[in-house]
Amino acid sequence: GRLEPIADMEATMEKALEGEGSLGAARVEDLSWKALLDVYTCTECGRCVPQCPANATGKPLAVRTLNIDIRRHLEEKNRPDGKGKSGAAHDGHAAGQETEAPPAFTGGVVPDETIWSCTLCRDCEERCPVLIENVPRMVEMRRYLTLMESRFPSELTRVFNGLERQSNPWGIARADRGQWLQGTEVKRLSDDPEVEYLFFVGCMGSYDDRSIRTSKALAAILKAAGVRFGVLAEAENCNGAPARRLGTEYLAQMLISATV
Repeated sequence: GRLEPIADMEATMEKALEGEGSLGAARVEDLSWKALLDVYTCTECGRCVPQCPANATGKPLAVRTLNIDIRRHLEEKNRPDGKGKSGAAHDGHAAGQETEAPPAFTGGVVPDETIWSCTLCRDCEERCPVLIENVPRMVEMRRYLTLMESRFPSELTRVFNGLERQSNPWGIARADRGQWLQGTEVKRLSDDPEVEYLFFVGCMGSYDDRSIRTSKALAAILKAAGVRFGVLAEAENCNGAPARRLGTEYLAQMLISATV
């Protein structure tokens, strides 16, 4: 389930700026061989659709249809003359219409709205009988949209600013990261650096009311078990997962480096 980082981010970015390749998947060929094989191994059983939270709330995402559209796009691009009839439901052309060239992939065959509708919950992957992986390719397309095109939902601007300035997706003051410790006996590493374990709480466990109750419950269990642990509190950084899932890999690697 781990999302693969972009290797050698600086060098890859420089090449992309010079027109050699791109950050993320602009074309279908930019996806991994496994992502391309998956669209051919899809059995079209539809198990991935009914429980998808995006599809259930009327969002334009049906993984089964997406697999079919990508497969048709691949077949269209690999025709000898580079032309053909596009049957893709999302490519902006009516089924059976002659096209001069295959449509764009990210933002074309797979529209922006479809890419941003996915919650990356992996429910479709859990239900797939042939273990198709949908999340990695969604993240690759998001990387292209955010890093190369700066094209993302306006609501994410606040999230990115919060991660950059306060190291959490909500933009809550970093000084408040340790407020959940009030009323507990949990020690900060700055007060006792000789503890045996570090309890990395994370953004949700530090700010979200429901998750704070979980943090306190786990801390109580560790105390009862006699485990010597501490937390970073205000010194803790976001682990970069929200940024990576949203496609801002450069910001993700910055946050991860600061955390390590």
